[in-house]
Amino acid sequence: MLSSKLEANEFVATVRDISGKGLGVLDLPDGRVLFVPGVWPGDRGRFEPIKMHKRYGFGRLVELIERSPQRTTPPCPHQGTEAGKCGGCPWMIASYDSQLFHKQRLVQNYLERAKVISPTTQILKIASCSQPYGYRNRIQVKSDGKRIGFVSSESKNFAPISDCLTINKKMRSILASLINQLPNRQWNPKEGFLWSFLEFDDAMNPADIIPNQKIPFRQANDEQNELMKSLTKKWASSLDPQLPLIEFFCGSGNFTEIFSALSFCHIFAAENGQESIDQLAQKKLPGVSYEKIDLYRIKNWNSLHRWNHNPKYLFLDPPRGGFPQIDQFCSKFPSLQNMMYVSCDLHAFAADAKKLTSRGWNLQSVQPVDQFPHTPHIELVAQFQREKSQT
Repeated sequence: MLSSKLEANEFVATVRDISGKGLGVLDLPDGRVLFVPGVWPGDRGRFEPIKMHKRYGFGRLVELIERSPQRTTPPCPHQGTEAGKCGGCPWMIASYDSQLFHKQRLVQNYLERAKVISPTTQILKIASCSQPYGYRNRIQVKSDGKRIGFVSSESKNFAPISDCLTINKKMRSILASLINQLPNRQWNPKEGFLWSFLEFDDAMNPADIIPNQKIPFRQANDEQNELMKSLTKKWASSLDPQLPLIEFFCGSGNFTEIFSALSFCHIFAAENGQESIDQLAQKKLPGVSYEKIDLYRIKNWNSLHRWNHNPKYLFLDPPRGGFPQIDQFCSKFPSLQNMMYVSCDLHAFAADAKKLTSRGWNLQSVQPVDQFPHTPHIELVAQFQREKSQT
């Protein structure tokens, strides 16, 4: 029952779905759609619209009247969407099984709407994480020299923390050590900034952490990274190692090591960042040529022509924005036959997949991976094969 009367702009509704951004979806009395954070399908509550557009808007939960059967009590004291709360794990309010269910639905719905699924496409069951807590091996926190915390993606306010349940045991120990160093004048923000940031992983010690210094990219979930590597190895093992392979967004060689170990003779690995390329160079992997390239600038692809005119395979693991020029790249290199695409953003992947299928590529399979439990994030490992010549 309601604890108070409805205000003029408030209404009662039941959350009917979850959006691709992880927000609850419900219907306004006038038929428009409202997106609300911090709720789950089946929740019934009193809601208030905050910002409206022509056909949809954003709002907030004023009062939870009836809990969804899948709703749980978050074990983290910092979880929440209001000011002072972290906001980093918005789905911690729901059972892990229901999180996986909705992620699977999102993948299916996105790819169906993008019209990239053929009768032979396999969308596999999402790979769950055996440890929904304590899985992260790296993190970035903010500090003003007096506190450590996160800046909430919802409230945009600083949220001090005393712990984080998603990071692993070594990481929690490092975080506790940092908190014990407060106040710390070395972490005071630079002029013009509200915060300094401290970025670290479980291979570091607290003394190694330098404020405002980024560390090289590393997959943040070791268990799921091993799964993605095993999928990559399975794909690569089906290819001819005598034929040229291109790897875009190679980082420091997380996947490059697999191709080299399988004795691919001609591997060209490219990355935007010099530090990652330097780390890859130190590994001295057999069969690997590498270069720092801004892969989003088409003129830079000429480096590949100097390396090999007829690459057969493409492996890419782009940042969140995907690789919008992927159709142009495949047009420039019509010799490409097979592709594995690791994506960290469902929306960007669907857009890139649509361009590929329009160019004669068939989406063979998609393996969703739950890289970050308690968040809307979905990792994808997809395989494409060219069915006809690119025009």
